[in-house]
Amino acid sequence: AGRLVGLEYGFIDTTGRVVLEPWFAQACDFKKSLAKVNQSGKWGFIDVTGNVVVPCQYRQPEYFVHDLEQITI
Repeated sequence: AGRLVGLEYGFIDTTGRVVLEPWFAQACDFKKSLAKVNQSGKWGFIDVTGNVVVPCQYRQPEYFVHDLEQITI
């Protein structure tokens, strides 16, 4: 689940243990193993290990459907 610490978001597991340290301006919950995250006003996606899957360079991405992503540039 996303967790706000100060002015940054990170992620915790179901026991409350921090699994990804807060460093995102905004973050959404994981769906299909990806979470939408915002840095500097742009959105991208990370996987459950915190690796960037889609760089934060889009204005309004949506979650993947049938392996495709809808984005606004």
